[in-house]
Amino acid sequence: ASYSTHGGFAAIEGIIMPLGRTQPGETEAIENALGWGNWDVETNKPTRAGLRDEAALNDQAWRVASILWRQKGMRVVPLFTEKFAAFWFSTDQILDTRSLPLRGRLARMAGVAVYWIALVLAILGWLRLRSTNPRMAKSLILYAVVLTAFHLPLTMNTRLRVPLFDPLLATLAGCSIYRLRTSRLYTSSSAH
Repeated sequence: ASYSTHGGFAAIEGIIMPLGRTQPGETEAIENALGWGNWDVETNKPTRAGLRDEAALNDQAWRVASILWRQKGMRVVPLFTEKFAAFWFSTDQILDTRSLPLRGRLARMAGVAVYWIALVLAILGWLRLRSTNPRMAKSLILYAVVLTAFHLPLTMNTRLRVPLFDPLLATLAGCSIYRLRTSRLYTSSSAH
């Protein structure tokens, strides 16, 4: 990406604010690492003129991100685990909502519970697809693995998963529901 607020900046956020939910001190840590933040770039204030062009800012962010990742060393394993859990299981919607009122936290927990049910149904739908169309099932797994791996160095949360995977998960879950429903109808009609 040639925009400074994507690409390299997202890689820095992926280390400093990995779930994209700004916590105290993260904004300052990004400014300390880069000397600027995307809020400085995406503004019409006169301070914007003091920053370099987008491509130069992006290059700078990639260089700083590579240094920060090297400094992280083996500590990337728990960080990647946390990101993976937030991305696929929406754990960030349960664990990182302390700033919300109780009603908001409960609504998010209910949403996550519904998502988990849909995820289980999607897995069942994928297993059915694997038995009927193994090539398509393998393609879907490859898509999920590649896009998940691609996002691990960047900020990773449910907002990224939604456009990339949720329509597919909903389709697979729908197939699973349809299959369960038709098998029940077939069972009940054959019993009569």
